[in-house]
Formats: sequence, C-alpha cells, structure tokens
Amino acid sequence: MADESVPEPPPGPGRLPRKAFSAFRHRNYRLFFFGQLISVIGTTMQGTALPLLVYTTTGSALWLGIVAALSQLPSFFFSVLGGAVVDRLPKRALIIATQSTAMFLAFLLAALVHWHVVQLWHICAIAIGSGLVLAIDIPARQSFVVDMVGHEDLMNAIALNSSCFNLGRIFGPVSAGYLSLIGMDWCFFLNGVSFIAVIIGLLLMRLPKWQHGQTRPPILAHIAEGFRYVRGQPRIMIVLLMMATAAIFGLSYQTLNAVFAVTILKAGSPGLGFMYGATGLGALAATLILASRQRPTWTLLFGVMLALTAALYGYGLSGIFPLSLAILFFVGGCSVAFMITCNTTIQLASPYEMRGRVLGLYSMAFVGLQPFGSLLAGVLAHYQGAPRAVCFGAAVCGVVALSLGIWLKVRRAKIGSAVA
Repeated sequence: MADESVPEPPPGPGRLPRKAFSAFRHRNYRLFFFGQLISVIGTTMQGTALPLLVYTTTGSALWLGIVAALSQLPSFFFSVLGGAVVDRLPKRALIIATQSTAMFLAFLLAALVHWHVVQLWHICAIAIGSGLVLAIDIPARQSFVVDMVGHEDLMNAIALNSSCFNLGRIFGPVSAGYLSLIGMDWCFFLNGVSFIAVIIGLLLMRLPKWQHGQTRPPILAHIAEGFRYVRGQPRIMIVLLMMATAAIFGLSYQTLNAVFAVTILKAGSPGLGFMYGATGLGALAATLILASRQRPTWTLLFGVMLALTAALYGYGLSGIFPLSLAILFFVGGCSVAFMITCNTTIQLASPYEMRGRVLGLYSMAFVGLQPFGSLLAGVLAHYQGAPRAVCFGAAVCGVVALSLGIWLKVRRAKIGSAVA
C-alpha cells in the first residue's frame, strides 16, 4: 500500500512512458546532472590525489586514516543540524553557498601545494572544512532532487545521480594519475574549476519563488521535531537502521581492499586498480537497471541487502583474483542498488517540510558512521585477518536484514507492502 502522503500521479495520455532516462525530460534536472557530472570528476580527482599528498607530507599511513576521518566525522555530528537548516532556507541558495565554499577550499589547497608551503595542519583544517560543508550540502542536494523532478521521476533521478558519481569514479582517478605526474596542485585546481559548472547550472534553473512559510521554532526545537517525526515512522526507522548497519559492517570492506590486493590475492597495486574498476562497473550497471523503476518495494530493499551480504561473504572467502573481480562487480551493483533504494524510500516517505531533517539523519547514518566502520574493520583485520573481518561484517548485515524482515512480516499490515 503506497504512502498516502505521496499519491501516484493520475494516468492519462499526457504522461510519458517510463524510461531509464525519464528524469532528463525536466530542464532543471538536466542542468543539475551535467553540472554535477563535471564536478564529480573534479571531486574524485582531488579524492585520489589527497591521500598521496598526505602520505608524501607525513610518510605515515596512520595520518591517511586520520585525514579521511576528519572529512567524514562532521557528517556524524552536524548532518542533523544541516538538515534543519535545509528545511528553513531556500535549497538552491544553500547549494550555491556550499558549492562555492567547497570551490574556495579546493583553490586554497591548490595554492598551498603550488607554492610549496602546505603543512599537515593545513590539510587537516581543509578536511574538516570540507566535512562541515558536506554536512549541509548532502541533505540540501538530496532533498532538492524532488523539487526538480517531482515524485514520479524521483527514483529515476536518484539512480541517474548515482550513475553520475560512478562515471566520475572511473574518469576522475585516471585523470588524477596522469595529472599527478605534472603536479598534484593541478588536481586540486581543476577540482575548484569544476564547481563552476554546478553553480552555473543552478543559476540557470527556473524555479518558483521560494516562500518563507509559517514562523519557524528555534533551531533546536526544529531538530527535536525532526527526531520525533522519524521515531513515529517505522518505515524510515527501518531504512536508517539498515543504512547504519551497512555503513559500519558492510561498506567498510573498502578499507581492506589494499590488504586483499597485496597480501591475499597477490595482485599488487595494478590489481587494486582493477578491483576498484570492477566495483565501479557493477555500480554503474545497477544504476542503469534501477533507473527504469518508479517506486522501491520491501522485496527490493531486503533482497539487495541480503544479496550484498552473500557477495561480501564470498569476497572474504575468495582467494582467487579473477573470482574476486567477478564478486566485486556484484558487490558494487548491490551496494549502489541498496543506497538508491534507501534514498528513494526516505524521500518518498517524508513530507516536504521534514525532508531536510530526515535526509540529515540519512547522511549521519550513511556518511557519518563510515569512519567507525573503517576503524572496526582495521582492528578486526589486525587481530583476525582481513578475510574474517569482511565475513564478520557480512554476517552482521545478514542477521540485521533477516531480523528486520521477520519483524516487518509481522507488522506488514500496519506499515504497508510498498516501502514508499
């Protein structure tokens, strides 16, 4: 049974047939997508070059983890606050502000590297700043999608957004590899330039004038209102719990990919590149498949999480490089299918005035908890080995999915057969 707050659009001759690229019929979304594609390539270029900069600056693998955590932990502590800000202010203006700030930080890092004055504290400060920007930018961008395409094309747009990210994951690192031979400052500079495409696209959009609406309560009361709303929505609570489980125990396998490539599969750094490529190709394939769906279902949500569980367990047990590549293709597809389904579910189940705060919790569960998952995976791998660490995480994901599935089976009559 569909959520009554998100009615299906009425049938009629004016409706376009469901297609894998139906979100592109919306002019605003086309501007957003192609601007974002350019920006994502720049972001992945910086994401590839930054660890190299950290390692060449410090010579310490420990600082690699610390800098990565500094860029993600703000999402854990401030995403809910960011979501409340999103619900109080015009989204387009907020996104322009966050993208402009991210552009400034990229140019600043490029200048520091170019003039050979960059120090560790500079890198850490910029990582924290980038994390604070993301705490607002993620819920703002995610909740802005429905403003561009409406409910009917929401899942298609989210899937296309994911394909955009995965295309960036393919082209960005390759470009960064060649540019780093010239100078890492070029990776950071071009990332800064890439934000201009997003900002121009946002400025060219045709949107109705933003209305202030009714008087807002104080910000803390606004946040508390969001928590109360989510607590009373079982379907949102289920999705957030599954996202948190996947972030801590499932997706943390990525932290150990280098260990698998070098120690277990004996494939070295070239093999690691193929492993990331296999994951990205699987993710891209999944986005194209899901782009033709209109609404998520409980069967799809639990199915992809259980499939991800099985794939991760197989990856942990596999010691054969070609087999591991095939499994990682499947892992990438299941991971992205799971994230797209969760994102669409939350947005369709949230009223407009609550969407920013709910997506703030989504960001906290997905992005903010990943550093803790990476730390846990590292500790388990240190004491028990990387294969057992991955298998343990997969087992926890499977147990949680099955437990929630059984609970949902009992409560299905009250919650509804459709997720959204």
